[in-house]
Amino acid sequence: MLTDNPLCKHDYVDLNNMPRIPDELIDFENYVKFKRPLYETNFRGMPVITSRGCPYKCTFCPNVILSNQDYRVLNAENTLNMVEYYVRKYEIDYLRFRDDNFFSAKDKVKIVLEGLINKELGIQWGGSCRVNYFREGYIDDKLLNIMVKSGCRRLYMGAESGSNKMLKKLKKGITAEMTLKAAEMCNSYEIEPYFSFMVGLPGETKEDLFATVNLMRKIKQVCPKANFLGKPAIFKPYPGGELYDECIKNGWLRESCAIEDWFASDLKGMYYVNKRIPWSSQASLTKAIQAYTGIAFMNDDLRKRWWLLRVPLLVLKAVASFRIRFNYYGLPIDKYIYEFLFWLRSFKNFVSTKFMRFKLLKKRTLG
Repeated sequence: MLTDNPLCKHDYVDLNNMPRIPDELIDFENYVKFKRPLYETNFRGMPVITSRGCPYKCTFCPNVILSNQDYRVLNAENTLNMVEYYVRKYEIDYLRFRDDNFFSAKDKVKIVLEGLINKELGIQWGGSCRVNYFREGYIDDKLLNIMVKSGCRRLYMGAESGSNKMLKKLKKGITAEMTLKAAEMCNSYEIEPYFSFMVGLPGETKEDLFATVNLMRKIKQVCPKANFLGKPAIFKPYPGGELYDECIKNGWLRESCAIEDWFASDLKGMYYVNKRIPWSSQASLTKAIQAYTGIAFMNDDLRKRWWLLRVPLLVLKAVASFRIRFNYYGLPIDKYIYEFLFWLRSFKNFVSTKFMRFKLLKKRTLG
């Protein structure tokens, strides 16, 4: 198994002694232009990583399995120098701090944000966070004011479940109430929070699933700007993790040691296409909730992108909202209609891409 591979055992590199990445070796323009609307405008954005690892012990996370819990941080001075370099050289408008947990080093974050203000870089930014950080002495009103002044527009947080029982099993270190409080505080400062959820967990009951849907609805009520990172992900047990061991012990999954095993039809059906979720006692309901929450909480960007299908999509969104409000998931005709529209859009994009490539090839040939 990967977790037993001696190549994974090594000393970590000191981030503060690493040389600058030679960005001049690539055409950087290909990576900073984004046509996707962000606050109604196009933007020039890029991701940056200022730390490695995560100190928490969530049972579903690869960081725990791969012993990547040693939290290593690029210090505030080097972080600011890196950010200023990219922003000024490439005229960056939006930065996404892609650390596993950007706010773990609170003192460093405060210095970095004050530096962004003092340097007058004029950027917007988003970063990863945890809902339990929204408390007095951590992400409180004082720090939130600094965050907004420095350009914070988005925060990405793992809510995972609306069931405190499942959150305890995941060793997430949070509660559903903390998630709701984080959403309320983001709303007060006009920060757009993005929450991730997962369903199909071992031992998850119908009541647990309904609790997750209910929390998603409450988040939208207290923070209309809140978004979800796609639809809830269906849990996948990573080899070496606690939940993987539980799946093996209960016979829901066969242990696989060879690479070839992962291409077998039974594992492909579980890990790649979600056809089977043997570790879930509510597999059918899990798939239905995943589909209908995805439709009900469809974000505005998606509706704008599907402008020719706006009316049918809004109707489907309303029907899905009714379903998740009353927990009714029978007769899924509307789900099949949505899947057809999604296929239609994908086909249109495929044809458009092929046509554009043909025109480009023809132009090059004639030129």
